[in-house]
Amino acid sequence: MGGTELRPETKADAAYRELRRRIVDASLAPGSRLDQEMLAAALGVSTTPLREALRRLEAERLVERAAHRQVVIAPLSARELHELYQIRLQLDSISVEMAAAAADSRLVSEAERHLAPPGPGDPHRSLNVNRAFHRTLYSGSGNAVLTEILDLLWDRTDRYRILLTADPTDAEVASAEHRQLLTLVAGGRAAEAGKLMRQHLQRSVDRLNGLIGDAHL
Repeated sequence: MGGTELRPETKADAAYRELRRRIVDASLAPGSRLDQEMLAAALGVSTTPLREALRRLEAERLVERAAHRQVVIAPLSARELHELYQIRLQLDSISVEMAAAAADSRLVSEAERHLAPPGPGDPHRSLNVNRAFHRTLYSGSGNAVLTEILDLLWDRTDRYRILLTADPTDAEVASAEHRQLLTLVAGGRAAEAGKLMRQHLQRSVDRLNGLIGDAHL
């Protein structure tokens, strides 16, 4: 029985991946309007795959349709931040409690791989390392539906979290809390792990509120 042939990345896939990166790191500023023809030329694609990529980004609420078919980068919103973390404070905590209840050496070993702090001046690596650590823990819950929901929430949270990567103090505190979380998970201390996760996320959202203000609440 032959294996399934993997589809090569299309131009729309490549455009989506690059645009998403630029939105997350604010190379494309929140609230800015996109000139689709200029953007297509810059990406080396026609407008057709670009529009497909933009539809995917619109589904993730990273871009919005404005008047006269204009597309704008979705602005950062304190309301959206509040709503995202209102859910994550609950689900991340539940997931880490479930992971602690079922933790094994494989989970602990995988999470340890993502404990090393990223190098200075590399916000994308910092973002990716942080997400990889958290994803290892919540996928350790063994609940595929919960993992899928959290993946979607993280997709929406990334462009907020990247604001914290410029602060080395935040990275040091987060790294220390990650080590504490892993110790609790490895020891099967579910309730304590859930409590620490809530504190860990609340610290992040408090810092982010201070960075973006509450103008949109």
